[in-house]
Amino acid sequence: MSTFIPLGRAPKSPEERQMLISEQVAHEERIANMGLAHVNKAVVDYLLSVKGYRAEDLEVEREFRIELGDEVFSVKSDVVLNVEGRIVLLVKCAMTSPESWERYTVAMCRVACNEIIPFCLVTDGEYAGFIDVWSGKPVSEGFEHIPSRQEVLRIVAETAAAPFACEKAEKEKRILFAFAGLTCTPAKDEH
Repeated sequence: MSTFIPLGRAPKSPEERQMLISEQVAHEERIANMGLAHVNKAVVDYLLSVKGYRAEDLEVEREFRIELGDEVFSVKSDVVLNVEGRIVLLVKCAMTSPESWERYTVAMCRVACNEIIPFCLVTDGEYAGFIDVWSGKPVSEGFEHIPSRQEVLRIVAETAAAPFACEKAEKEKRILFAFAGLTCTPAKDEH
């Protein structure tokens, strides 16, 4: 049985082993972040060049403050589409297992704002799961299924903005809180 040795050298002490592991984790995170930045850029470029959105329609790394009982924490989207003053699509980029982030992204769309964000997209740059947030069900796979700006303008004009049902909002916030413990830092109290 072989032992994984971070960065190609054997540790001389438990402290050095911990330091080497920390260096390896930091290195892997840098590589993953470079990949995520590439995916984010590709999504933004696609929305602008293919789907007809304007630069002012896009917000990158938008942070949302979530309150759950006495806990206050932040969650961050990778990209949101804000058309005519209404957020209509939230994009979550994940380098591995994007399908595992679908439930988290649906929960964020349901409770991050005063009104539900009707659509979300979870992608790793190749897989793209387009989801109807009201039902929580995937609509389709593929970037081509993202509505164009003209389609979104029609959707905004034909549908009223509405909040997510209050009795279910706490469950959605708990899902976000569980993921936030893995990926986010607590929000600072603004009092």
